[in-house]
Amino acid sequence: MTRKQVTEACLHATIKFGIPEEEINEGQCFDWATIVFDAVEGSKIAGHMIGCGHCWIEYKGLCFDAEVPRGVKDWKQLPFWVRQRKDVGAVEWAHGVRVLERSEKPW
Repeated sequence: MTRKQVTEACLHATIKFGIPEEEINEGQCFDWATIVFDAVEGSKIAGHMIGCGHCWIEYKGLCFDAEVPRGVKDWKQLPFWVRQRKDVGAVEWAHGVRVLERSEKPW
């Protein structure tokens, strides 16, 4: 699957919600990530529980969420985490991230 196809899967998932991307990332990110995970073979659901926590998709070294359908190299570049870091005045985040492999799919 190409990066463009992953981006299209991300955009498709976002459209299903009918709300702004930031709102998806502020409470429905796991549901969004599940839709993309099911559409993109080889993807992983990743997440971190800093503050309120956030889930996103990892695929071929890039991180995707509702606000960043084209992906970024580092999860700390996702706008959700940029906002969280600014809100709490953090200098840096811990690097531990939980990644859900396809074999661990809980549903």
